[in-house]
Amino acid sequence: MESHEHIGNLDAAALLRQMGPRILSDFKEKLHAQSQCPSLFGPMLPELFENVVLAFEHGVDRTTQHTALWTCLPLASIMSELCLLREVVSGALPRSVDPGPLHRFLDRCLQLAASTRENSENEAHQHLYGFFQLVPIPICVVTGDARRITFSNSAYDNFNRRPAGGKPLQNVFSPDELDIYTPYIDSVFETGKPCFVKEIQVPASIGSMPHDRWVEAAYYPLGEPGHKPMGVIAIHSEVTDRVINRTRMARSELRLKQTEEQLSRAMTVSKVGFFDWDLRLDQIHLNRQMRLDWGTNAESLTPDELEAMIHPDDREQTRAVGRAAIANHTPYSTQCRVVRATDKKVFWIEVQGEITYDDDNRPLRFFGTSRNITERKEAELKLSAEKHKFEVIFRDSPAPMSLWRGPGFVFELANPQFEKFFEGRDLIGKALDEALPEFKEQPVFELFRQVYNTGETFIAQEFPAKVVRSAGGSLEDCYVDFSLTRIQDDEGKPYGVFSHWVNVTDKVKARDEARAASLSKSHFLANMSHEIRTPLAAILGFTALLRDPQLPNAERDVFVDTIMRNGQALTRIIDDILDLAKVEAGRLEMETLDFSLPELIDEIMLLFKDRVRQKNLELSADIEASVPERITSDPLRLRQILVNLVGNAIKFTAKGTVHINCHARPVEDALLITIDVKDTGIGLSSEQITRLFQPFAQADNSTTRKFGGTGLGLALSQRLAEALGGRIDIPFSAPGLGSVFCVQFKACEATAPYEPQIKTPLPSIDSIELRGLRVLAVDDSPDNLFLVKNFLAKSGALVTTAGDGRHAIDLASAQPFDIILLDIQMPEMDGYQVFQTLRANSFKKPIVALTAHAMVDERQHTQRAGFNAHLTKPLDALELVATVARLAHPAGIWVSNGLRT
Repeated sequence: MESHEHIGNLDAAALLRQMGPRILSDFKEKLHAQSQCPSLFGPMLPELFENVVLAFEHGVDRTTQHTALWTCLPLASIMSELCLLREVVSGALPRSVDPGPLHRFLDRCLQLAASTRENSENEAHQHLYGFFQLVPIPICVVTGDARRITFSNSAYDNFNRRPAGGKPLQNVFSPDELDIYTPYIDSVFETGKPCFVKEIQVPASIGSMPHDRWVEAAYYPLGEPGHKPMGVIAIHSEVTDRVINRTRMARSELRLKQTEEQLSRAMTVSKVGFFDWDLRLDQIHLNRQMRLDWGTNAESLTPDELEAMIHPDDREQTRAVGRAAIANHTPYSTQCRVVRATDKKVFWIEVQGEITYDDDNRPLRFFGTSRNITERKEAELKLSAEKHKFEVIFRDSPAPMSLWRGPGFVFELANPQFEKFFEGRDLIGKALDEALPEFKEQPVFELFRQVYNTGETFIAQEFPAKVVRSAGGSLEDCYVDFSLTRIQDDEGKPYGVFSHWVNVTDKVKARDEARAASLSKSHFLANMSHEIRTPLAAILGFTALLRDPQLPNAERDVFVDTIMRNGQALTRIIDDILDLAKVEAGRLEMETLDFSLPELIDEIMLLFKDRVRQKNLELSADIEASVPERITSDPLRLRQILVNLVGNAIKFTAKGTVHINCHARPVEDALLITIDVKDTGIGLSSEQITRLFQPFAQADNSTTRKFGGTGLGLALSQRLAEALGGRIDIPFSAPGLGSVFCVQFKACEATAPYEPQIKTPLPSIDSIELRGLRVLAVDDSPDNLFLVKNFLAKSGALVTTAGDGRHAIDLASAQPFDIILLDIQMPEMDGYQVFQTLRANSFKKPIVALTAHAMVDERQHTQRAGFNAHLTKPLDALELVATVARLAHPAGIWVSNGLRT
């Protein structure tokens, strides 16, 4: 198509698209003519041609879509095919078409192919270098005419004891050192072929070693095969130890040769059997006397040939002695039987010798003597045969042991412990199935037979068995650790079975009980979680309901009462846990006071009045005349016990009565007071009673599910009763018939005259005036600070708060306060540190300790530290306000009518 009119790019694109099939066909034909068929572009050729059309039509450059193509194909082939495509397309276009878009597109393809190939090669090198860095072998890469070390891994730097990366070789090594390495590197650059070097000696200066080194190296070309290498990969390995060891070995061989000559002369003149064992060559040289003793004419034997002459039963022992002598560097000494090859007679030989070692502590030679001791050994064996049966029986052993003779297992010997184990039974002279007939149906009988026949010792731990321990007794479950061992006679034939027993029944039962106790604790923890979460859920739930701004006042009061009641219940649970912990740790403190026992019982009956009314039960008490009006004991702990016992009686009684009976009798110089709590409830079985007073336990798990409770009450009550000098018993209980719980404790009749005290009720919190009182409250809990501030502010106090100890110290130094309320447990500075600092800074006013620790020793700790008072969280509003008023107004508490109390 010839035209002198200018054709635009769009028309040229349309023309190319129309001529596309012919252009592609011409391209393939010319490619075939160049012996390059099929095209390297393959199925992407039409898409590549379409990109040429788009270059004319829209100037679109889509060469980036062929990155994989530019990476995979040889760059020379890509250039060849792109030039051919340029030629074919240019020939198809009219001369009036500007070929610029075509040229620019194809040039861009060539540029992208070159840059992509370069990036790919760089990435490949980075992956290769990353691999080299992980290899523990010294590797470096040398590139360029300057022979620069462009890469070295850490192993190579450690090998040379100097950093090398990025430096030319002449900056890393001295001229003498370069003379060693550079010829091999230059050879690889010039020939493109790998080069390998064996054991080259390197001067001591390389790597700062104290002596010369020997190195093996391999040099590989870096780059495409058939092209000049881009660089050289150098791999080195240290072989100094190998060369040095070879030199040492040569010296050792010379010394050994001299020793051999001396030993040969000694062996020639001696009448004692001598042998020389070369442990490296495994050859044993024998002198004439040893050849006579062992029945051989060979002057030298292999270890296997010599060992074959040793009696089979003695071979393993002989090997073991040799291994021990080599391992421990001790002289070799053993006795063994030799079956003489000439006449097959058995002789006893005593072998003694020593082993020599090379500089690296490896065994070299074993030479020694061999003596015929047959006569002496036969005398020893006769004596040993007579004593053999007695040596295997250790009569003084604390474990039962016995010997059963022959395949019928006739009872022959026993130690005293075995006789005690089967006390009163006639065993001696009887076969196993007659002496211990209970074993017939148990695996023990078959185990005896197996050990006797095979000779394999049987060992078992905690083996379950049923035994009759005494004559006329019944079968008992028993667990034993025992072993059965076959005993041989002096000819090595089976003689009988030796048994060794250890009774571990108590240990197994104790372990099972411990597991049961652990399971019980798990049940307790689950139950405790329920008991704690139940009031906690009520507290959180009713607190959420209080958020309703439209809540009527009547319901709000009910919700507040519910929250208070559940909070108190939660506090009682925690108190029980703490009390039990103190009892178990032996830190329970008792307080002895004069009090009225009848009044205490009346108080407890009043406490349960509402609950008894709700269940329609009858609660009564009977105090006999033997009980004094007033006694001396711990009323608080006694009250805890009775609250638990009476509370349980009411809880587990659905209908009927709960009755309290109290009586006393003198014992020594005190009174033994007994209080019986009798109910008509569900009752207990004997099995339930056995675990009732254990911590973390109730009668059974169904009790927890049905009635609730922590399972701590009775366990704690029992410990408290013991602390009061008594205990709690259950004289009667039966399922469905009720129970009687009896608590006994020691007390004395009160001798001090009784002075009734008028109980003045505490003023209400609203009547206490703290007007103008300046208070500093310190606590790291914002919620606690909020409560304290509100409680005191309602009574008129001016409250300043601090969230940590340092802030409190700063405030106390800057402002006058009448009293400070100080939290004990705080970060950075605890309450004790803050207290000491305040007193050191001359703060003389009262300081009150606030703590969540309810233990008695914590209260004593704060008192010893000098605090003026101790308040326990959760705080009681009235106690808090009254304490502040008492300490800030020493003359008394100001009430709203202006009077002090």
